[in-house]
Amino acid sequence: MKATLFYSRGDIKKFRLELLELKKNLKLNHVRLSAVDINSASAISTIGAYDILSFPALLLLRDDDTFQAVWQGTLPTSNELHQAIGYI
Repeated sequence: MKATLFYSRGDIKKFRLELLELKKNLKLNHVRLSAVDINSASAISTIGAYDILSFPALLLLRDDDTFQAVWQGTLPTSNELHQAIGYI
């Protein structure tokens, strides 16, 4: 499973504690995380493909790139993440 975090610079400061918890939960569940600035060229096509409209956003995909879940405007709680991964 893999996750992509879409963020703006302001999100890093505002959601600092939540980001630390998210990184810890993803690592414990063996989910690879990549972080992408929403203003980068690489983010634009993915943001459009998954209709991501608010940030921060977390996109969760299976290893074969099949859509699993997306959270927009907020980061998932530990329970939401586990449910999406399939552990609950």
